Amino acid sequence: MVVMAESRAEVVGGSQGVSTPTLWKIGGILMLLLAALPLPAREKSGTEYGTGLIVNIPFPEAEVAQAVQDVVQNGIIRGSKEYNKDEYITGANPAASTKVFPQWAEGGKVFYKVRLKALDPRNFKDSSDVGTLAVRYVVQPQGDKNTVLRIDARFVEDFRHSGHPSNGSVEGAEYKDIHDHLEALELMKAQTVEAQKEKQQQAAKMQVSAPIDPSTLKSRLKTLQENDLLVLYAGLEGWDFHCDPALYIIGFFSVSCAGLPKQLAEKFGSTEWREHFAENFHVRHSVVFEDQKDRLVLVKGDQMKSRLLKTAVRISAVGKNCAGRDIHVLSPEIQEIFGDFEGHISIHRSSPRWVLPTFAEKAVEFVSALQ
Repeated sequence: MVVMAESRAEVVGGSQGVSTPTLWKIGGILMLLLAALPLPAREKSGTEYGTGLIVNIPFPEAEVAQAVQDVVQNGIIRGSKEYNKDEYITGANPAASTKVFPQWAEGGKVFYKVRLKALDPRNFKDSSDVGTLAVRYVVQPQGDKNTVLRIDARFVEDFRHSGHPSNGSVEGAEYKDIHDHLEALELMKAQTVEAQKEKQQQAAKMQVSAPIDPSTLKSRLKTLQENDLLVLYAGLEGWDFHCDPALYIIGFFSVSCAGLPKQLAEKFGSTEWREHFAENFHVRHSVVFEDQKDRLVLVKGDQMKSRLLKTAVRISAVGKNCAGRDIHVLSPEIQEIFGDFEGHISIHRSSPRWVLPTFAEKAVEFVSALQ
């Protein structure tokens, strides 16, 4: 099965396809492929240990506390790893207290995330054994609009009970995760306002003829099976040179799994499914997830088979809608590969389009060859 879906990405472009070094402007966003952040390197000479992190954040205390709680409950500790192949440490749990740190007595809300039996975690001074890795977060209000956040990480060996302070990598990485949550909250507020505005505009433009229900088409993504192909396209235009806006294939997923959160939990287990989507924006941010979980369709691509293209491939031509306005439609050349979606060739701000079985083999061959 092959599906085409509009996406957003940030790429660089040339006159025909997209390649370095010229930047492009990007069209609408419907899907994102997120890459994992690199972990800090191992400690270097002159590194300071045990200083922790203290930062003043321009967000109210309640919002910062919620973001911290989200990060505490995500099951991972960033900025460290046990094995070279890892990106971060998994298996961490929230805790009300821990012997790794003395009892906090300086006010504010205190949170702990603890990983037991951590094996030689990186970025802790002279760590070389099994023990408990803990991160402490202290949230203290500073007026109505600002909050002081303090983060400390420490590793204590099980056998010798000796403590090892962090070089700051864990604190920095955990703070970035919290900062991303706060930005997501602001983004969601802005998107809510924009969605309401767009809904009003669309209602004003609605025509008598009933359109295809986009929610039905999007919900079908949950039926994707392993090895199905999800093709991502985006609107691009020239950034520092002239090139009219058009739609381009920017990458594709070879599907590993897909479904609603409830379906994925039933298939993989209530904890394991979250590990599959630990880097997904909608899953990472609890405020967003709680709002969308009943309608959110998650698709995971096979890391070995999926691809973000180095050179984007144009698939659109300019057509007209029923009001005579210019719109992006599937070009005649691309219709030879993907078909005409049963006459629905408009892909301008479109819902996912499903390639018919008669074109699937040709479409797979074409997309798989793209670089």
